[in-house]
Amino acid sequence: TDENRFKNHILKPFGRKFPDDLEPLEIDRFEAVISKTHSPQTVANVLELLRRIINFGVNKQLCPPLTFKIKIPIVDNQRIEVLTDEQFSNLNEVWEEYPDQHIVNMHKLIAWTGMRPSEPCRLKWEDIDFKHRILSKVNTKSGKTVQLRLNTTVKEILDSQKILLQEESPGMANSEFVFPRKDGKKREPDSWRKYVKEICNRAGIPKTFRPNYCLRDTIATTMLSNGASLDEVGYQLGHEPGSPMMKRYARFVTEAQQRIVDHSEALLKKKLGNAQ
Repeated sequence: TDENRFKNHILKPFGRKFPDDLEPLEIDRFEAVISKTHSPQTVANVLELLRRIINFGVNKQLCPPLTFKIKIPIVDNQRIEVLTDEQFSNLNEVWEEYPDQHIVNMHKLIAWTGMRPSEPCRLKWEDIDFKHRILSKVNTKSGKTVQLRLNTTVKEILDSQKILLQEESPGMANSEFVFPRKDGKKREPDSWRKYVKEICNRAGIPKTFRPNYCLRDTIATTMLSNGASLDEVGYQLGHEPGSPMMKRYARFVTEAQQRIVDHSEALLKKKLGNAQ
């Protein structure tokens, strides 16, 4: 993702410049140009990448520092995209009939585990312990290896993918990756995004929804609304305890608490009814 951002946005205007060649007005114009065609989050990510590259060079004493600070725009990224029961049901129907079942199995794995879109791409068979039903997510966003227990549905998805690969070319069938490219090498998230968008469109999911992250939001909010704790959701999604991302879901804890007390009330009233 960083490589694509560099090639698409940073390389041409800044690739042959040193940090002390840059001027604040030049950065402002750059931000204005990409803002016309890209989301505020993309603009922020590109500027952050530019700043990271410069900081790396300065820290390694490879280039002089900037004479000013690059200001990263603050983005309101608190939206939560949750699928309705009907949309999730439609999605399952589309999965059944979609021609590329490799894409389907990747999408299913995200839906039933809450994995980040990049995580299935680098998932290897050696990362899965079928005997003890453990999936290891290696080199996660936090830089740590995170283990996730396999439920029955996730195991069925992985078993299905293993059988699917046996029917493919030797490059895919013998690949170390669970979801390889045709040549058996690692698949990149950008390579299958358009297919996932097509699946979501067929299922009637709004085009404004992010086709993979809406699945993470759905599993998180469904768990919270049914009594799971933030720590439990954090384990499912692979977030560190107390991470900023978990605060997005905090409002659903209130719904879960209300459901719990309403259920206790109903149970006590049932006891009163039984005694009469």
